[in-house]
Amino acid sequence: MNKYSGELDVVEICTDDLAEVAENSGVVSVPTIQFYFAGTALETHSIVGCVAKSVLSNAVEKVMEDVAQQQANFK
Repeated sequence: MNKYSGELDVVEICTDDLAEVAENSGVVSVPTIQFYFAGTALETHSIVGCVAKSVLSNAVEKVMEDVAQQQANFK
């Protein structure tokens, strides 16, 4: 979270307290990391289960690249 501060928002949902939100988002296992852009889930970029810090960092970098490309395509 600290590495990407100011570049993206991180939101944590407690599946015990907000079971309906988790269900509506398709979360079936904890931990699950989902990436969103413009309010839409980037389904090809979700991570389920514990992963190494480097794997998570690489996934975030890939999402940021893909989002930047999408923004460039809209201009």
